[in-house]
Amino acid sequence: MAEDSDLTVRLGRRAADMTAMFLAKAGPQDAANLKEWLTSRLNLATVKGRPRLKLSYANRRAYILQCALDRAEGRPPPAEPD
Repeated sequence: MAEDSDLTVRLGRRAADMTAMFLAKAGPQDAANLKEWLTSRLNLATVKGRPRLKLSYANRRAYILQCALDRAEGRPPPAEPD
């Protein structure tokens, strides 16, 4: 099954949007905790040598987590797919 890059971008954008919704109501400590959690999950998703994890799944997960972390750090969401 081929990986659908448009789906990955849409999921990343959704993660970024949901992160923004959370941050709109979160306090400073909640925002810091979210950034720390996203960073730790991203580090786990990008660790090499996990034989049971399919590369396409790991790449998708890392992309989605990165989109959420970018939004938590104030960077814009990914562009809409064409």
